[in-house]
Amino acid sequence: MMELGATVCTPKKALCGECPLQSLCRAYRKVEQDSSSLLSKTVKRRSKTQDVSISDIEECAAAASCPLCLQSGDHWDCSLGVTNYPRKSAKKPSREEQTVTCVWERFGEQGDPEYLLVQRPQKGLLAGMWEFPSVLLEKATTAGEREEILCGRLREVTGSNISVIKDLQLVGEVIHIFSHINQTYLVYYLQSRSIKMKEEEESLRWVTRRQFMESAVSTAMKKILRLCEARGLVSAGAEPPRKRKKDISDVQPPAGRVRADSKQRSIQSFFKVAVKESA
Repeated sequence: MMELGATVCTPKKALCGECPLQSLCRAYRKVEQDSSSLLSKTVKRRSKTQDVSISDIEECAAAASCPLCLQSGDHWDCSLGVTNYPRKSAKKPSREEQTVTCVWERFGEQGDPEYLLVQRPQKGLLAGMWEFPSVLLEKATTAGEREEILCGRLREVTGSNISVIKDLQLVGEVIHIFSHINQTYLVYYLQSRSIKMKEEEESLRWVTRRQFMESAVSTAMKKILRLCEARGLVSAGAEPPRKRKKDISDVQPPAGRVRADSKQRSIQSFFKVAVKESA
């Protein structure tokens, strides 16, 4: 069956004329019925179609609730023909989520701005990637409640009883669409020159902007940093230089030209006819 689907009953161009299961195919029967009905209207006569009982392979469509077959209320697209089958499953609507996140900036020993990143759990969405300290909101909250939740997360990360709620600045929102989640990030900004941190853990690090762009961070986190840059809260640094792809001409000579060692015989030399010297 897999070979038949790969060679004959392909998703885009089904070769119904070559299919050995043509007489058992519901999709093909539907196309024939549709064509017959259209022809009848053209010549202004109606033909009665008989309902032929069809034995389905492995009785997969014996029940009326077959997930692969079109139901009576399903729309039939004439332009698709047999590719109306199998029945397309209805997509679940994406769920809406809100996450509060904080871009925490400090100045390092060299005076360069650094940002706090936390590593996500090794399982689940964006497993093992790095992000700004964030909290998924389980329910609707007020602005004050969100700030309290975020401060609690920052205290958890730093391991100290800090009070920075008055220093938090609401930057804006960043919307990022995952395949099954519509995620809205409520972005806050915090700057502190002197922060008492607990001993650094493997899941916690301060990075410069360059290091941030080179780290395993999601597209959403990059959007968040760019939002802060657009608001003038953090300085926009230069993007890390991209490695230039080698031109094929650097490693391969143009067609018709051969780079050969001067001591190496050319291929043409093997086909030259040796000329005998006259005595």
